[in-house]
Amino acid sequence: MANQFGQNAVEQLFKEIEALKTIGDYENIMCMLGWAMPEKTPCLVFEIANFDLLHYLSEFQTKAVEQVLYKEFLSILLQVIRGNLNI
Repeated sequence: MANQFGQNAVEQLFKEIEALKTIGDYENIMCMLGWAMPEKTPCLVFEIANFDLLHYLSEFQTKAVEQVLYKEFLSILLQVIRGNLNI
């Protein structure tokens, strides 16, 4: 990881930190426990996840179509899209 950040990268990092602080404890988002910037290198500390998104989606994919709730599928899809758009 590069240890030199431009002004835009630093501003984006602080926006993301503020967003994570605002979100707080939410079921489907890993909780940020804290952050520090020793020697000008950002370090974010998160809770340990029970499993990753790839694992969850892989299990989800193996279910029969009739087992998957359409509403649940749309909810997951919307969360992924929002995450990718940094909303």
